[in-house]
Amino acid sequence: MNGSDLKTRCWNDEFVVYNPLSGDTHILNKRAADLLFALQSAASDVLSLAQLLSGKWRCDIDAAFLDEIEAALFDMQALSLVEPIRF
Repeated sequence: MNGSDLKTRCWNDEFVVYNPLSGDTHILNKRAADLLFALQSAASDVLSLAQLLSGKWRCDIDAAFLDEIEAALFDMQALSLVEPIRF
């Protein structure tokens, strides 16, 4: 899926994402939206995303943080918002 196909709107710290390919609408929190927007700008792996977002979220890059990103990516994949790629 091309990330530019997604339609997004923001109200405060909630983001509504519409996927025209599936017809589904999803509500994301700020962290999930940050992750999705980071992926829209460039394909990336979990560690690169952690490095990019750790400063924004003021988090240390540790196992729990990497697991959080991986879980969010898994959830977004299940919702057809992102697709895995092989580097």
